[in-house]
Amino acid sequence: MDYGKVINQGLSAVWRHKALWLLGCLGVVLGGLGSGFNSVFQIRWQLDLQRDMLRLLETEGPMTPQQFEQFWRALLGSMAGLFAVIGLLLLLGFLGYLVGLVTRGAIID
Repeated sequence: MDYGKVINQGLSAVWRHKALWLLGCLGVVLGGLGSGFNSVFQIRWQLDLQRDMLRLLETEGPMTPQQFEQFWRALLGSMAGLFAVIGLLLLLGFLGYLVGLVTRGAIID
């Protein structure tokens, strides 16, 4: 296999189809956004949960039904936000996958 010829053909295809540069940059941006959103929201969700747990544990004696209900509302509320973020990340990941497919299909001669 002539690697020089393969690399030369690849570079000439990239140079001929400059519109693909935009799709490539879009794919990189979408991939980077997914990991950045995940890190930020996961840390916030954990901090909110820890704060609520510590506040409930600081009360003396057994939990009252109101405190128990308050705990579950806080837990499920923070989880709902987490699931919304996960859904958004899945959507962005799917869009990135589609951009990757279009990019691959566009460079096939």
